[in-house]
Amino acid sequence: MVTIFVEGRAEQNLLGRLLADLPAAANVRVIAAGNADDARPRARKELLFHRRPALLVIDADSVDADRVEQQQRELEAYLAWGANGLPYQVVQFVPTMEAVFFDTPDVLEHLVGRKVDELMLAAGEIAPRAVLQRIGVPDVEARLERLTGDDIRKLRGHPTIAAIREFVQAHAEPEPLRRTA
Repeated sequence: MVTIFVEGRAEQNLLGRLLADLPAAANVRVIAAGNADDARPRARKELLFHRRPALLVIDADSVDADRVEQQQRELEAYLAWGANGLPYQVVQFVPTMEAVFFDTPDVLEHLVGRKVDELMLAAGEIAPRAVLQRIGVPDVEARLERLTGDDIRKLRGHPTIAAIREFVQAHAEPEPLRRTA
């Protein structure tokens, strides 16, 4: 069992969709902690007390590379204290998880339902939530149903999503085969 802690329900639902095809997906829990401050201790508790591999998936809330790197080191040190040899990983979306849509403009346009101009795409790399609001998507979670199988496949190729998928594949065992008569 691998437990993934994310900040909110939108991240939980999106990540659940992006992991659903993995053979090990049945042994993965994605838990919406409410915010980053709640996710950190829950991930450490999972390692320390439940003794299961854990992923902490949060928004960096910054595009400053130095700040993101410093936060990464601090979070890794924080989780290492409770891991005691268990696998864990900290994954930050820079600046937020919604940035994945701006890295795949055709998926974003499908989500929005119309063409998104270049200026909005560029701004979305820095402030994805604000741009999504501006272009009429105040609630990404409510629009996830619009994503097609092709959209999901493209999002799975995003480097940050790929890192999460690799961790899950390496540390969540698939359901055992069951003998049927």
